[in-house]
Amino acid sequence: MAPPAAVPESLLKKRKRDEEWANKKAAAAADAQKKARENRWTIFKRAEAYTNQYRRQVLARHAGRRQTAPCMRQPRADVGRPTCTLPAVA
Repeated sequence: MAPPAAVPESLLKKRKRDEEWANKKAAAAADAQKKARENRWTIFKRAEAYTNQYRRQVLARHAGRRQTAPCMRQPRADVGRPTCTLPAVA
């Protein structure tokens, strides 16, 4: 039986270097994945906050119109005068 062949030192160094590079690449990928997850969460929360703010603005802007809208939809007794009366504001 022949003795095992010796592996050149340059090949051993190359294997070790490649292994280190693979470990660094895997660590960088894990960090990037974690950062992307945090960014997605931030983007989602920012969009949700924008939507809520927009809805509040629209509701505030149209609050007066909502009270008068039912009167405008009812048939009118006279021209230009709605038949319903709005509730008194205290």
